[in-house]
Amino acid sequence: MPPMKNAKFAKPKNTKKTLKRLFVYMGAHKLLLLIVVACIMISSLVAVVGTSFLSVFMKNYVEPSIGKDWSDVAWYISVPIIVMGLFYLFGALTTYLYNFIMITISSKTLKKIRDDMFVHMQTLPISYFDTH
Repeated sequence: MPPMKNAKFAKPKNTKKTLKRLFVYMGAHKLLLLIVVACIMISSLVAVVGTSFLSVFMKNYVEPSIGKDWSDVAWYISVPIIVMGLFYLFGALTTYLYNFIMITISSKTLKKIRDDMFVHMQTLPISYFDTH
């Protein structure tokens, strides 16, 4: 077998077959993958809604309070700021959750692939290792 010129970036011979095999390994974590998809959707929704809420906040709360005494405006502005902060905190938690779950899934999948490869290598004859 000739050496690959750039083995680090070598592509599989059959990408579809390789992805199918990878998804079979990841299939053991279907529920976690569904949770990841839900968290990604929630995180994206929070980002979009948070941005639109920010524009409404500026128009409806900040602009009308310009030039007024801070003691009159503090409570009026602080409640939407707290709500917006909690909203972004929720988005950050969902982002953390799906990153954590994906790390868990990828680690377990990689361990399963390595275990299967080790078991397979144990069944190969010694002559295989002599020639490869």
